[in-house]
Amino acid sequence: MLLETPIADCMTTDLVTLNTEDTVDLAAKIFKDYRLHHIPVTDEAGQLKGIISKSDFLSISYGASLFQKHNTQDYNQAMYRSLLTKDIMTKDVISLSPADTIKSALDIFIQNKFRAIPIENKGKLVGIVCPINLIQIAYGYPDSPKNAIPKKIFDHGRTTG
Repeated sequence: MLLETPIADCMTTDLVTLNTEDTVDLAAKIFKDYRLHHIPVTDEAGQLKGIISKSDFLSISYGASLFQKHNTQDYNQAMYRSLLTKDIMTKDVISLSPADTIKSALDIFIQNKFRAIPIENKGKLVGIVCPINLIQIAYGYPDSPKNAIPKKIFDHGRTTG
């Protein structure tokens, strides 16, 4: 049955991560240049410390306002350079293991707690699953989510996988 399928079968494994000590301007570049909605934040050992959603990022952006001023970009850039990812990330993140089932992820999504679930194996970040991954597997979408990130993104942040 599909609900009992391990998360490992549908999670995205090509990840871009940020470090807790990276400045938010790196997150800004990643969100601007690529169609990502969540960036896991890890320490140097690869352990999950939090996650930054695009919503988290936009909530600190002055330019997200309807009333933009002529110096909005300058203001945002200065702010992004002064903040660290640990300052804006969500710290209390629910994670699953690769052996957990699609049903486990679905239950979390239904409760509307998170829109992305990091996947950890033995304390290390190994993947992420989003509702789109579940839709893809449910409908037999031919493209694997495992390689969803363009290779050139690896110049911006750290990668796993």
